[in-house]
Amino acid sequence: MTMRRALELIAVIIAGSMLAMMLMRVSTAQNMALDTGQPVFGDFIAFWSAGRAALDGHADQVHDRALIFSYHKLAAPDVRFVAPWNSPPTFLLPMAAFALLPYPTAAILFLVLTGALYLYAARKLLPDARALIFAMTLPAAFFQIGTVQTGLLIAGVSALALYWLDRKPLRAGALIGVLAIKPHLALLWPLLLALSGRWRAFAAAAVSTLAFALLAGAVFGFDSYVRFLDNLSASQDLIAGQRITTPAYASLYANLLDMGAAPALATALHALSAGAAVLIAAWLFTDSRNIVIPGLAKREPGIQGPPLRQLRLDSGLGLRPPRNDEKTALQGATLCAATLLVSPYLFFYDFTLLAVGAALLGAPRDRFELVAAIFAWSAALSLTLGYFAPIPLCPLSAWLVLIAAMRRAGSAALRPAPAPQP
Repeated sequence: MTMRRALELIAVIIAGSMLAMMLMRVSTAQNMALDTGQPVFGDFIAFWSAGRAALDGHADQVHDRALIFSYHKLAAPDVRFVAPWNSPPTFLLPMAAFALLPYPTAAILFLVLTGALYLYAARKLLPDARALIFAMTLPAAFFQIGTVQTGLLIAGVSALALYWLDRKPLRAGALIGVLAIKPHLALLWPLLLALSGRWRAFAAAAVSTLAFALLAGAVFGFDSYVRFLDNLSASQDLIAGQRITTPAYASLYANLLDMGAAPALATALHALSAGAAVLIAAWLFTDSRNIVIPGLAKREPGIQGPPLRQLRLDSGLGLRPPRNDEKTALQGATLCAATLLVSPYLFFYDFTLLAVGAALLGAPRDRFELVAAIFAWSAALSLTLGYFAPIPLCPLSAWLVLIAAMRRAGSAALRPAPAPQP
């Protein structure tokens, strides 16, 4: 049995086990609530409740937990937990449209549409249709059958934007504006577009984001953004106070708190990790003609010259930068991995985005890249493994993908330039 077939078999077995577990849990549900008191379709109850409240004229109260819980009861009478609304008005806008439908119908439609987008985007990035096995069994994606969160949507939009970035920059930029629904997962996009000189995509992204924000403000009132900002302290407390009963947290900060670290230490270590990730991302985002090689990669046989730290990627050294498509893939993988190392407000489903980064790197070229790909695929298993040991699996996986992109960039930069043709 080949390595690929063995990995495919393991992925299918794990996904099958997850599906069986979810079916067992939902089989005991009554009145759209599990026997634990959690709602069927998980976090989507927060989306639907906020949307329904907005439709009923209560957009100014969507951050009020008592009001939101009253709408939970309309959707799932036996629910015993409140799922607060912590998102900006830009996300409330589409959720109000979904809330026109009954709760179960809206949840299934949202899952089908975002799942279709995710698989469509995955097929664009993956080398063959067979590789969709890994996309379809990805734990971060598969868990969303139960929790119905935004991971599939964010991953699908990000993947398509990266796929179109150099092919259709205006379309890619317009699509980036959709990420305004989760702004903490779009923080590095302006850095990528500016440092790489993709100004058409930058302009399109700025216009689409502004238009989206203005539309949401016009519908719900621009003071809705003030209320969203005021509610950020509650979002912070959700992490700092470890308010969620399952090991769903995925940031280094939250994982360290779960391991018993002091808040000051967890904050410092997360900031150090995030700062390093941003610096690496900025280096890899920069136009490759201006990159100074940091000495990470080994010199290939036949390349002579000064020490690697002094080399610049210009044609006079007989070196060549990565091809445009390869460079974009490396920058995209860097974007996905570094994004998931910056924000302290992350959950297991957000790591669907890391699979996009791994897909952009393509087939593993050595043992390290194989390990990085396996960790990227399995990152969201932290939701299960966390019951046994609070290990920072998600941030570790993101760092492995980021380092893999660094190594790939270094080796690509050191390939000899093609010999001139007579």
